[in-house]
Amino acid sequence: MPVHLLAAIYASAQPFAKFDEYLSVLNAYSTPPTEQLWRIVWEILLQEIHTPHLASLQAGLLYLHKAPEKSQSAVADSASVWSFVGLLVGLATSLGLQLECGPMGLPAWERRLRRRLWWAIYAEDKWRSLLMGRPPYIRNDEWDVTELDDKDFHIDEAQIVLLPPPSSPLAQDVLQAQQFQCFARLSRIADEVQHDL
Repeated sequence: MPVHLLAAIYASAQPFAKFDEYLSVLNAYSTPPTEQLWRIVWEILLQEIHTPHLASLQAGLLYLHKAPEKSQSAVADSASVWSFVGLLVGLATSLGLQLECGPMGLPAWERRLRRRLWWAIYAEDKWRSLLMGRPPYIRNDEWDVTELDDKDFHIDEAQIVLLPPPSSPLAQDVLQAQQFQCFARLSRIADEVQHDL
């Protein structure tokens, strides 16, 4: 796993450490290096703009959702946030995520990841443009990715052994997938609403 993606995962998980018995005690005696982790993500993302990878986009999406620093206010209408969304859309199109990847001959895991990433970027663009009152970066005539389905969230057998057993047959694989699928469809509706304004 690339360093910047690992740093983004650790930094994103940091606010939840207080709910873990071990980590809450550990963090009581030393401040976690959350801002240093986010700085690593930012610096490597800026280096990888010229040669982006799927992991760059994943790290960028996590960075987009980082909690504001104590000195920052939680302002949604920030020029830097909107510019960063544009950067992520640019990275996604540089990677060709806006194109249906079924006929590309890619491994199944990569097709699933590319499709999920496209819809995550699409949703960010649509909701943030609506929230900020700005035109979206992604236009309807510029992409052809089909809607997500349950197959896009399939977990390979080799990875299942690493997961704890689900509490029900639908727990991890299907329920989360359905929520994200509905969110992606709702993003399309939000785009139509904004377009008709």
